Amino acid sequence: MALGCLLGAPATSAAQECLPGDEESESCEPLPLASAASQPAAQARKEAGGADVLGTSLGEARVRLRPASIRPGGLFELEVRGEGLLSAAGCLGSMAVPMFADGPGRFRGFGAVPLDHPAGPALVHVAVVDQDLKAHSGSVPIQLVERVVDRKAISVSSRFTRPTATQKAQMQADAKALRQCYQVPFGPPLFTGSFIDPLGHERGSRFGEKRVFNGRTRSRHWGLDIDGEAGEPVRASHDGVVALARPCFMSGLTVIVSHGAGLFTGYFHFSRFAVQTGQKVKQGEVLGYVGSTGRSTGPHLHFATKLHRTLIDPEALLEFDLGAPTPRPVAVEPGR
Repeated sequence: MALGCLLGAPATSAAQECLPGDEESESCEPLPLASAASQPAAQARKEAGGADVLGTSLGEARVRLRPASIRPGGLFELEVRGEGLLSAAGCLGSMAVPMFADGPGRFRGFGAVPLDHPAGPALVHVAVVDQDLKAHSGSVPIQLVERVVDRKAISVSSRFTRPTATQKAQMQADAKALRQCYQVPFGPPLFTGSFIDPLGHERGSRFGEKRVFNGRTRSRHWGLDIDGEAGEPVRASHDGVVALARPCFMSGLTVIVSHGAGLFTGYFHFSRFAVQTGQKVKQGEVLGYVGSTGRSTGPHLHFATKLHRTLIDPEALLEFDLGAPTPRPVAVEPGR
């Protein structure tokens, strides 16, 4: 039984360029299905007690997964409970779901669904090791719902579609800095409760949007654009540590925050910084100020979210019920 990829959580989260592109996924061998995995989704929902939660059993352990249906680009929470459990992990296809201890006999983790994952039924495989060193494996069925994306034509300076050798070198240096900032050892979350909108204004371009720059350069939009006025404060979506505060060629003045549990948030195009690399931040703390640096057509915030090696939809994270969010500060910040 191939359990190795599930029972050893990855030590780090992987790289991301300032303006994200496609990324490789964490490799993970599919698990052979235990008898519990053959139960239909309707039965799994019934046992879990609701249409938004799925569940199954692995030996004496209980597995809980939510939500029951997800759009590609979304995320889900996996929880395993059982007396004396020593370890637990999961995977969706090739995407590992590393888990952290969250009390005696309880493990939790968050999984990402890649944007290009086909819609339809899927299985989240789970493996546990109990106090007798016995391994149990099985799976929980979920439904992946089709995501419809828009297409947009955008005009920008030609230096962003035909960069010079010097600019290409800067982009390579930016990419290296990003790779290093994501090398955070996997561990428990630094946050409790749900994430908040870092700006709180009208939302523009959505995650996954197909774009054509200057009629020729094609890309995907790997975040969420939020309207804002130049100089307006942008706040941390949740508690964490600033993994990077750096001027980047494409994303301008960029801040990346590590929140633990393999989760990162990114804030692009600032006019100036309010934090520095290595600084601890609390939810609602000002990270920087709205600007239009980098490849941008005007003042706004590009908000990005990344789970393990996968860019996910920021709106999916903001809408995910992790408990009551901390009240957002309303004091006016100096420097507006």
